Amino acid sequence: MNRTEIFRMIGTERQRQEEIHPNEHSEPHLLAVLVEEVGEVAKALQENSNITEELIHVAAVAVRWLESRE
Repeated sequence: MNRTEIFRMIGTERQRQEEIHPNEHSEPHLLAVLVEEVGEVAKALQENSNITEELIHVAAVAVRWLESRE
């Protein structure tokens, strides 16, 4: 997987997040979501499931947090 594809996937996930939760941009909330997503990465590792998808979620939440700081 190349960087362009990764960034495309992160952008798609960011759009999905915004559609589902458009007004949730507080830092405490975003921290909670980020920690939850990291936990899902750990669970995916244990279960040999889709780690890539979970890492994209983590990256998208981090991007959302960065966007909210502007």
